[in-house]
Parts: sequence; C-alpha cells; structure tokens
Amino acid sequence: MNTTNKPTVVTVGSKELLRAIEQVSPARITGNTTDFCYKCYIFDIQPGEMYVMASDYFNMTVRKKVDAIIETDCQERQLFAIYGTLLTALRLLADEPLRIVFGHSQVEVTHSNGLFFMPLENNSGFSAIFPKKEDAKHTVRIEIPDFLHFLKDTAFCMADDELRPVMNGVCFDFKDNHLVMAASDGHRLAKVDAYSVPVDFTASFVMRKQTLNVMKRLLPKVGWLDLEIYKD
Repeated sequence: MNTTNKPTVVTVGSKELLRAIEQVSPARITGNTTDFCYKCYIFDIQPGEMYVMASDYFNMTVRKKVDAIIETDCQERQLFAIYGTLLTALRLLADEPLRIVFGHSQVEVTHSNGLFFMPLENNSGFSAIFPKKEDAKHTVRIEIPDFLHFLKDTAFCMADDELRPVMNGVCFDFKDNHLVMAASDGHRLAKVDAYSVPVDFTASFVMRKQTLNVMKRLLPKVGWLDLEIYKD
C-alpha cells in the first residue's frame, strides 16, 4: 500500500493500456469461477512501474509491463483487480492519455470527454497467485527462435486426453546442466535435448497446450524469452 493512504494515481496512454490488456486476456477466465480475481485484470503497481496481469491459475499467468507515470508516492507493491468489462470500455476510447485513480473500492478513469467509474478489489490476498518477478527461484534465458524450434519439434506429440491431462502439454525438464523438452500422446514420443540452454538447478513441470498456444501468439520472432520458475 502507499504510505500516504491516498488513492493511487497513474497516467497511461489508452492504446498502450488496451494493447497490454488484450495480450493478457487469453489467461483470464470468462466462465463460472468462485475466485473473482481470475475473471479480472490485475493491476500490479510497484515503485516506478506498472504491470497488467491475468491468470486462470491452472494453465498460465500472463504479465505485461505498461509504460505509465505513477503519480502517487508508491513505496510498496499494490494489487488492484478490475473486472473484464474494462476491455470493452477501453476499445471505445480514442488514443489519448488516461488518468486512472485507484481508490478503496472503485477506479476512476478520466479521458478527454469525461470519466467513468468501475468497481475494483484492492486486496493483497492474491499476491501468491501473482508473484513478483524478483521472487522467482530461477530464471532461464532462451533465444526465442531456439525456443520456437524446440517447441515445433515436440508439441506435435501432445495428447488431447481429458483423462490424462498431464500428457496434454510439453514437459520441461531441467537437469544435467541443460533443458530437456518432451511430449507424448501414448503412441508417439518427441524429445529435444537443448544443450544451448545451460542450467545449474533441477526442476520439472508440464506446460499445457493452451499456454503454449498463447506464448506462440505473443512472442516476437527474435529476442530472448525469460522463463521464470517459482518452485523447484
């Protein structure tokens, strides 16, 4: 929370915010769920930085940094949950600066032709669902062209079996100083030893098909992928 107990105020471009929300939207749950935060966009405001996040908990959490001016003296991390109708509102606005005031139970968005209000939840209780980047136990850097190549050579063997969900994805196995990616549908097996990805720890997890499809759509063709691992 901010130390002054005043509302948190940020200024951000409407199209910049819209692009960020559209990118994280695939992770948001649009159907029935008892946990409201999975139906929301989570605004993660830290000293000098703002991120927009969404999560479906089981498959993925997507985080996007947004260029914004944090007007309030923000000394600690703050999380605000705004319902999905925010996306519809932003699509109706022109490309212009927005002044967003995060209050206790509502958010006020001021634009050139007026303002609108939306309910929000201001609660650090979902911080475990949306961990901070610096809380990652391990971060692995992979060149994006290499990652997409490894994915292409394994993902075609993913299963689509409701009874065996662990097979509906690609296994990432960090061991013996390198990354191993593998997938199987019970009849075929594909495996890649990625020696170009050196590691100094041991961990293993399955990244599901939905998550991989979103990643392929969002990743640029060049650059680096920082794969953050929060549990061994």
